[in-house]
Amino acid sequence: MKFWRFVCWLFNRLNCIDNSGDTVLIILSPLFIFFYRSDSRARSRCKTIIFVLCRNWHGGICETMIRVVIDTNVLLCALRSDMGASYSLISKLPSKEFQFALSVPLYAEYQDVLTRKEHMTGGSTADEILGFLRYLCRISHRQDVFFLWRPWLNDPNDDMVLELAVASMSKYIITYNLKDFKNIRSFGIEAIPPKRFLEILEEA
Repeated sequence: MKFWRFVCWLFNRLNCIDNSGDTVLIILSPLFIFFYRSDSRARSRCKTIIFVLCRNWHGGICETMIRVVIDTNVLLCALRSDMGASYSLISKLPSKEFQFALSVPLYAEYQDVLTRKEHMTGGSTADEILGFLRYLCRISHRQDVFFLWRPWLNDPNDDMVLELAVASMSKYIITYNLKDFKNIRSFGIEAIPPKRFLEILEEA
């Protein structure tokens, strides 16, 4: 594991200094092939490191526009109350500071969860909620997911969110269920609550 972390660190440093990280990728390619063929655990690490290298190689960590994935529970909290961090976050959309990614499965989950009777406690009707979700879809970064990393987390629905974050090269997953997104830092992704993300925007 220390070897993989060192490779990530080395690539990041070289790539951000003089775009020479591709040299590291070329030199280490034989090692990737060797480890990939060894066993399933090594293949998992190999796929992760290749993703991180490609993400950094294409400038994913240097973009000025932060890309995020918004978990369903954040939208649900924003629907229930206009006083919290979730509502403040959603109210910023569309934003010049960040962009949120959306996939077809996550959009379907938005629709399913937000229109359940037990969640419709406010003044919005099902049609109004669906209309708002269609608006969010229009202003989102719509992302296709072709590669599945599951099972990585305990819940397949959380895996779906992680896979979207990986495919869209998002930096953050904004969620209240932080414990459900452990062990995702190897992807270069961090799970944070809405309040913390708003603080990051203010600090930028």
